[in-house]
Amino acid sequence: MTTSRKICLGALALVLVGLAVDRLLVSSETLQPARAAASPLPSPVLAAAKAAPGAPAAATGSFASPQPARMAERLKALAAGPDHDPAAIREAFAPSDAWLALLTAPKEKDIKVDLAAEFARRHRLTSLLLAGPAGCAVVDGKVLRIGQQIDGFRLVGLAPDGAMFRSVREEAEAKLPLLTTSP
Repeated sequence: MTTSRKICLGALALVLVGLAVDRLLVSSETLQPARAAASPLPSPVLAAAKAAPGAPAAATGSFASPQPARMAERLKALAAGPDHDPAAIREAFAPSDAWLALLTAPKEKDIKVDLAAEFARRHRLTSLLLAGPAGCAVVDGKVLRIGQQIDGFRLVGLAPDGAMFRSVREEAEAKLPLLTTSP
């Protein structure tokens, strides 16, 4: 017999001994749940509602009926009370105004952003090196070869007057004009 089996059998023996002690030696009277009793006094609102119309309400400390009121009677008494305004009660499952505002607000995907215009606004092309298919452009002080990316746009072409970029994420193209300095 292996060590792990001996350990399992020892644990099983302890559990069985504990179960036997619990069932045979511990008395069952001490393990009974305590009895709960309802209050014999009904709510003060119900007592006021049971009073005759026009008669003053009974004192809140003494009630004629020792039986607790049923829920339907208590709700009727609350509805008949002077503070009850049905128009002031809002529907329990109605969404709050804050949630409704979030539902009607425009979502990010609904807002159309011209990626090409935004890219052209943020970046400046300062120089070009047109040396066949291996040309490069200097954008914001960074040298980019054809195929390299900046802010999600890939440099796809060079021309004497600017550089052509294509978005990696969406169908958008941006052309950065070459900045010229006037003498």
